Amino acid sequence: MNFGCLFYFLTAVQLTRTAAWLYPCKRLGWGSYTLHKQCVLENVVIKNETLLYRIYFPPVDLEIESGFIPDFSREVAERMSPKTKRLSVQFCGTERAFIRESLEYVQLSYNMISEVSFDSAQRLNVWSLHMNNNNLRDISFVSDIESLVILTARKNLISSVDWNTFKNLHRLLTLDLTSNLIKKIDSSTDLQLPVLKRLILGSNRIEQFDLNGLTLSEVKEFNISYNQLMSINLFDFDRTFRALESIDVSNNPWNCERRRRFDDRMILTGVIKRRSMSSEQVACHEDQLEAIALTTPEAIHKEQYNFNHMKDFYSDQVKQHDISRRLAIAKERFSYLSYDLETMDTSLRKLNQKTAHLFQLYNLRTSRNINISSLACYSCT
Repeated sequence: MNFGCLFYFLTAVQLTRTAAWLYPCKRLGWGSYTLHKQCVLENVVIKNETLLYRIYFPPVDLEIESGFIPDFSREVAERMSPKTKRLSVQFCGTERAFIRESLEYVQLSYNMISEVSFDSAQRLNVWSLHMNNNNLRDISFVSDIESLVILTARKNLISSVDWNTFKNLHRLLTLDLTSNLIKKIDSSTDLQLPVLKRLILGSNRIEQFDLNGLTLSEVKEFNISYNQLMSINLFDFDRTFRALESIDVSNNPWNCERRRRFDDRMILTGVIKRRSMSSEQVACHEDQLEAIALTTPEAIHKEQYNFNHMKDFYSDQVKQHDISRRLAIAKERFSYLSYDLETMDTSLRKLNQKTAHLFQLYNLRTSRNINISSLACYSCT
């Protein structure tokens, strides 16, 4: 067989093989963030009756731009090559997704995903997971994916989040839960996210941002705009965010006095205040009675923190066997105790002042209501 015949024979074989595959690559190019080749597929339809043995995904990065894959199951994922490290499935109406262990970058946005599964979280290699514009109601499935560095789940149906969900994610740098239905983030124990840099919680329904027991010492960017906050506990805020560089708390129904105090603290600490671009800006509201009530928890949390600090000192002293070291710790405890007693005395005096002020405001409001009622009755007669 001469070279010409051999060439035509190999070409015919290749065309026959290609014709067998249901979805060949529409484009084969270089990926945006990788040196590996990227296969782009369009209008991919994989349903229960689809013959999976006819589906071939080449051993390159995959980007499925459109189609209908209601269940991106284990069987579908197994059609991928272990050499495929990056997967993007968008606009495919996917409701359930299986993440293969060999994947490192996963983009499953603009679908209808409500369920995510995998064989073992500990064996997953995914470092970047994007689940935007889906139907997720719960994010707890990520709790043991220790490889995660970037997690985004914008525009889902998440209404409840527990900080403890992220306690094992020691590599997590970015957490973005923008545009969900979150009202409160709970935490039952002290928690640290040691390397987290960006925390984005904008456009939710958060009414109370409880930071008690939470340490985010490396967060540099924080966004909690477009929520329902009237105040933030400044003592907890300072203790939690120790490296903050920029913050956006705009478009919340702030108490004006609490907002002024917060802004003053950001100026003193050099934090850049950012404002979301919007034609409609939510204005703060003046209410002195409410401002006093919202300020009180700061003093309480401060005393609780100092009390726990003293317990730690006592524990350290008991463990010491060297008498000179125990005396040194006792002296240090005495200094802290003196400081705490002075702080407590100051707090009690302030609390008395606030209580008196509350009664004055209450009496003032009551008298105004009586006068208004009297005027109304007088006009009726």
